[in-house]
Amino acid sequence: MSAWIVSRAHIDVLVQGLCEGEHVTHLDPDEVGRVLWRECLASVAYRYPDDGDGDRPAPVDFRDSDVETYTYRRPSLRIPLTGLHYALGCYRYQSCEHPGWEGSDAQAWTLRLREALARHPRCDTDPPSGDHPWGYEETDVHAPATSKPRKPVGR
Repeated sequence: MSAWIVSRAHIDVLVQGLCEGEHVTHLDPDEVGRVLWRECLASVAYRYPDDGDGDRPAPVDFRDSDVETYTYRRPSLRIPLTGLHYALGCYRYQSCEHPGWEGSDAQAWTLRLREALARHPRCDTDPPSGDHPWGYEETDVHAPATSKPRKPVGR
């Protein structure tokens, strides 16, 4: 089994599902994201004890301190319920490698959301391979910024 630290965009997808779906209401989205990313980091650090900060299997330029500065950015691209279910599966797979996972907030929150999605009629819990990313990246979650053309002055 291998594990890697999911991207900030992947955490954004999970936070949206947890907070906007009202599965976690006692924390703000930024803190929910920090808890989730911290748990994933703990798993990968436990799995690969010889890897240090900046050397872990993670997004390019990821540093351990990034988890403490996480700020939620609402996905601008629509993530279907099946895609969210898939993202939860990926996250749980990456984050379960350490002894603190069982009983953690992240484990409980993601399990509760995954179970709720499994009961939803519009969520396919076994989609064809390749229909959804296993790990969400920036381009899967956030539309690129577009600049509007400026109107000529004085015309």
